[in-house]
Amino acid sequence: MKKIVFFIMLAISPFALANKPPGADNSISVQSAIHSCFGTQGAGICLQSVLDKQKKQNSQAWTQLANGLKDAENKKEILENLSAGKKAWEMSLLHDCEAAGLMNTKDSPAYNNDLTACLASHYAFKTAFYNSLNAQGDDSGEKNLLEEYRKSKNK
Repeated sequence: MKKIVFFIMLAISPFALANKPPGADNSISVQSAIHSCFGTQGAGICLQSVLDKQKKQNSQAWTQLANGLKDAENKKEILENLSAGKKAWEMSLLHDCEAAGLMNTKDSPAYNNDLTACLASHYAFKTAFYNSLNAQGDDSGEKNLLEEYRKSKNK
């Protein structure tokens, strides 16, 4: 039975991997950066650098998303929901990552490293979420086609 399940999963896996969600590459590169920090003498500094970069990218993605809603009919409702979700996520993030850090002795280098790595991973995931919403709302290709059609019709 285990062999059957293994072969079914093996057969399905290429199709599951074919369609990566938006931001998956960034999340993978962040995980790679985090793992490369561990085992180095300056792991804490390295992890803090990864976290700072992820916070900055998250802030940029949030700003881009909020500014990109200027043409949405229900902009206020979307922003209210996104803001409520962001606030809840920030609270959850602190508790989740604190728990991850507490798997080690509190305030030890291992605690700080795991806390920082957890925060960086969560920020990368949330940034990918914001970027996926940005991608969904990007209809600039459709607008460009419509403009080209109108120009060709007027000639």
